[in-house]
Amino acid sequence: MMNSGKDKIKDFISKDSRRCERISIPVNLFYSSISDTEWIGPQFVEDVGGDGLRFRSNTEIAENTELRLKMNLTSDDTPIIFMGKVARCENNIKTENLPSQNNEGDYSIGVKFYKMDQEDRQRYVNFICGKIVSSYFNDEDEEP
Repeated sequence: MMNSGKDKIKDFISKDSRRCERISIPVNLFYSSISDTEWIGPQFVEDVGGDGLRFRSNTEIAENTELRLKMNLTSDDTPIIFMGKVARCENNIKTENLPSQNNEGDYSIGVKFYKMDQEDRQRYVNFICGKIVSSYFNDEDEEP
């Protein structure tokens, strides 16, 4: 007997093996250094979660570099702007097992969020939670 979407979510939450679920969704990301006013992007986002994201870049970015990030999650024209710190920068040529090998950039940049406006955080969390929950329930549509 297959687990329902609700059971899958309960199992996931009880495992506590990861701080935050990550999902792949098609969003464009722009970034800049703290002192720069010009946005770089759009960058291909590999995955997002409640506390961070991973994106592709043609430029190596040192760990602990603080970035301003901007993205539109939906057709809403109001972008979410937030601060993050680079947790890791991996050269894609040397990295294996990335979910998407589409040559969108030479580096995979992992960013941990640390500052986001409360209203933007709520919009972000609602969007991510909705995507995570719908991904579990979409599996039920395929059951015989």
